[in-house]
Amino acid sequence: MHSVYKIVNFTLEKFYVGKTVRNPFTRLRGHMSALGKGTHHNVALQEAFTGSHISEWGFVVLETNIESLRECNELEGRIIATTPLSELFNDPKSSPNSQIHQYYAIAERLWRGQRFIDIRDELGVSLGTISRVRELSGNSSNEIC
Repeated sequence: MHSVYKIVNFTLEKFYVGKTVRNPFTRLRGHMSALGKGTHHNVALQEAFTGSHISEWGFVVLETNIESLRECNELEGRIIATTPLSELFNDPKSSPNSQIHQYYAIAERLWRGQRFIDIRDELGVSLGTISRVRELSGNSSNEIC
């Protein structure tokens, strides 16, 4: 079974999204170990962690018991694609998850102003996700931006 989680910095109001086949809290220990040693693979997350206080950080398991890696990649991709880059430690363009590349390319069209109704089926997002994108863009019409 797979899980999707996020590591949140409350001070910066940014987060890192990840996935794991292990227990999510076991994966968190791996992240914390690398961050504590200054060797985390995500440079932006490492830079934010270095010199910060542990009370500035949180861990949220977004979904667990996901049966397939494909479903897990899709969820991770949708979250990243519908979150402004200013709120992410992840770099969607350098991710090894091909789903993220696909969703992010579609989301870039969303942010540039393409009508969401035209790509909703292509992106496969729920109405809740579309509402979140509308909320982030400050636009309540059928057009984003």
